[in-house]
Parts: sequence; C-alpha cells; structure tokens
Amino acid sequence: MLRDAPRTLKTSSLAVTSKDAVSVFADCSAVIEQSGGMSGSFVSGVSRANSTAAQWLKSNPGACAPANGCLQDFQPQLVVCGTLAVGTCIRYEAAASVPVVYVFLCRELLDFFGDVLQVQPHRPCFLATSPLLDCEVLPAAGQLRQTGTWDLPDSAEVPLKLQDFLDAGEAPVAIGWGSMIAQGMPRPAMLGLAIRALRQLGARGVVLGGWARLEELAAELREGKLPSIGEDWNDLARYATENICCVSEAPHSWLFPRCSCIVHHGGVGTTQAAVRSGKPSVITPIFGDQFQNSLNIKRLGVGVGFTSALPEISVESLTDAIRSAWNMSEAAASVGTRASRERGLQDAAQALQEFLLLQLRSGLWDLRLRELEELKDVPAKL
Repeated sequence: MLRDAPRTLKTSSLAVTSKDAVSVFADCSAVIEQSGGMSGSFVSGVSRANSTAAQWLKSNPGACAPANGCLQDFQPQLVVCGTLAVGTCIRYEAAASVPVVYVFLCRELLDFFGDVLQVQPHRPCFLATSPLLDCEVLPAAGQLRQTGTWDLPDSAEVPLKLQDFLDAGEAPVAIGWGSMIAQGMPRPAMLGLAIRALRQLGARGVVLGGWARLEELAAELREGKLPSIGEDWNDLARYATENICCVSEAPHSWLFPRCSCIVHHGGVGTTQAAVRSGKPSVITPIFGDQFQNSLNIKRLGVGVGFTSALPEISVESLTDAIRSAWNMSEAAASVGTRASRERGLQDAAQALQEFLLLQLRSGLWDLRLRELEELKDVPAKL
C-alpha cells in the first residue's frame, strides 16, 4: 500500500512501514503443515488451507491484527494487493474509495480472480510473469499488463557452511521444495528421495529445507535418529555427510547460478529464478500452477517437467530427469540471458508512479468516481 513516501511499503500478509510490521493473516507455514500439505488444483488446495487458517486463528487469538482496522489506521492512497487479500481489499475500496491495484503471480490466479479487472474506474493491474514462461494472450478486460518477473532483492543470508561447501568441489545439484509440503508424502520421504537420487548420480547436492524443514531431518539422519527414512538410512547418512550440504534456505539469485541443475516444486518465484539463473530445472510439481510451470519448462527446452505429482515420482525417474536436464545446460544458459533482461519490477513501479501522478493526485480518480455515482442515479432508458 502506498501513502505519500516511498519509504513505506505494504504487502498482502504484512503491513510494513519504516517503524513496524503488523501480521494480519494466519501463519501460512503452520497452515500448510496442519492441513497435511498441499496437492491437486488451486481451488481445492486453497479451500482446504482456508479452513485450516480459520482454525489456526481461533487457536492463536491476538496473533494477527484485523486487516480492515490496519487499513483504516494507515489510510493509504493506494493499495497494491496480491490474491491472498482480495476480499479484504475489495471491501476497503468500497468503503474508503481507495483504489486497489491487483497483482497476479501466475495465470491460474488470474483465471480465478480475474473478475476484479472489471471493477471501475479501471486501474493498472499486473501479471508478474515472464512472457518466456507465460505466452498466452492476456484478457482484454481492464488495464492488465504483463510486466515480466518481479526480481525482488533476496533477503536470505548465505550460510557460511554453504559457501565453504560450494568452494570445495564441483557445482552441485540444488534440491528444495520451498514453501511446499506434499500431501500424502511424509517429510522423511521427501528427504530420502533427494538423497537417494544424488547418491545414484554420484553427485554433490545442496538441499534447501524450506517449510518442510528438511535440514532438521538431515541432522537427525546424521545422528542416527531417523530410521523412518528407510532401511538404508546408514548409507544415506554417510553419503549426505560427505556430499550434501543441507540448509534451511539460501538466496536463489546467489545459489542457483552456482549449481548444475535445480530440482524444485515449480512455484512461480522459484521457476522464474531458476530460468534467470541460466541453469536447467527439474520440476516435481505438488499443487496448483506448478503443473503448468512444469509444462512451460519443458516447452522452453530448459529442463524436465514431470506431469505426475511429487509423491508419485520414483528415485529412478528423478535420477533420469536430472541426467536429461544436464544435457540442456546450453539452452538454459541462452534462455537465462534473455530472462535476465526483463525489468518487470521497474516497469510496474513506473506504471504505479504514473497512476499516482496522473490519476490520484490530479483529482481525476475522484472525478471518475463521482461520474460513476451519478450514472447510478440515472434511470435506465426504456
């Protein structure tokens, strides 16, 4: 959300000013874990997550401030809204006449929430995807523009042990599923799939623990405390100790270019970061738009995209996919060069600045609101 100064930023899950941050929605990590993980279509997955989020809020009274109250206190001139907050922001615009600019991070979200493009007066809205990955025609409604990816600064720090690991040998395979936990696949099975595939390849690896906290399980494995991973746990522990670095997170923009291949869930942010890195991907989708991103990677020729969900992927299939992806390194480098030229974030910022100056501060927005109100009072012609 924007008030008067660029030092102020608001996101869909946090109200962030130069002074404080206020949580207004349930803890997404806890919600995904408590719901048993994600799977299937966007609609079914979000419906299940929303139900769990309501339970989480009841169990954690006072953890979140009312979103509407925060908006009223802050009194923004403009609200930039992701799809998590559509309902809240629609209600706020109706009550306060403050325009909401909608940002869609993938085509599936656009298809699901696209009706907001019809809201008048029209305002700029953004599809923050790369035309390389998403080349479908945009809907004609409203003022939607496809900006290219929003390459935000990565806030994660580089763990020292990861830097030392990368310096000590050849480029590893990065494996991680980000904010995803796969429904029907225990977390030890996720870690076991990663280590067994790397062992079959004889490859070094970096495992990003993510919300599944795989780095914690890896520590238990090394201590002999994770027999549930399988009868070969001792061999897995030995291989992981010698050849794999497990960390909770690392900046993708820094790590991915230093790897030989990226194995991931196909989330839009991770997919676009992998493409920009110029390294081939193997997408093991779990939920929603990740299946489409898997197809997009395959179409571009910069990686292998599974059509089966992660719990259905065998060690042998993943091993073969990584080998195939290595053979796409040259194509991935070429596409990565093209993707790195996109200026999605800068283009969106420019569009917002123009809207603020030409529509809001000029008074034109208020004029259009009054015109719409007057039209409501005019009887329909027979």
